[in-house]
Amino acid sequence: ELYDDIPCYFICDVARVGRAITVNASSDTPDIDFDLELGNTISGTITDAAVAPPDNRLEFVTVDFFDEDGQWVSNPSSNASGDYVTPGMPSGTYYAITFNLDQYLNEAYDDQLCVGHCAPTAGTEIVITPGLDTEGIDFELVKGGSISGKVTADPSGTPIENVVVEIYESNSDWRGTGWSD
Repeated sequence: ELYDDIPCYFICDVARVGRAITVNASSDTPDIDFDLELGNTISGTITDAAVAPPDNRLEFVTVDFFDEDGQWVSNPSSNASGDYVTPGMPSGTYYAITFNLDQYLNEAYDDQLCVGHCAPTAGTEIVITPGLDTEGIDFELVKGGSISGKVTADPSGTPIENVVVEIYESNSDWRGTGWSD
C-alpha cells in the first residue's frame, strides 16, 4: 500500500496517488504506519514435456500474470527445481503466459500454445480465493525448432553484431525475434 491506507497491488504512481509526508530537519516524523493485508500466491512447476522426471525441470522460465482486464501484474521466474511463486496478490481472476529464451514454445495456461504472441487473457482463468494460495498452475513446455544463420556486411563478409532478425510465417504472422552475436 501507499501511505496513507491507499491500496497499491502492483505498480503504483507514488507521486500522484500517495499522500506526501513532510519531514523537518530538526524533528522526527512519527506515526507513519502501515497496516498491510496478507496477499495470496499462485505457484506451480515448469517442466520439459519430453523429458522424464526429475531431469525435466526448467529454470529461468518467466510466467507473466495479467489481471482480468489484461493488465500485467507480476512475472516470477522458475528456479533450478522448475518452481515459481508470485508475490502476494489480492483475490481475483488472473491469466498466465510463459516466456523463455530457450527454444521452448510458450503457453498460456492451461496448455494453450502461444506461437509468436498471445493476448494476455488468452488462457484459462486462474482464480485466487481470499485466504487461499493457488497451487498447481503448472506448465509442460515443448521444445520448438530454430533458425540460425549469420549476419554479415556485404561484400566484405564481416560479421555484424547486435542485429535484430524478425521471424514471420509465410502468411505474414510474426513468430519471434533473434539477434546476431
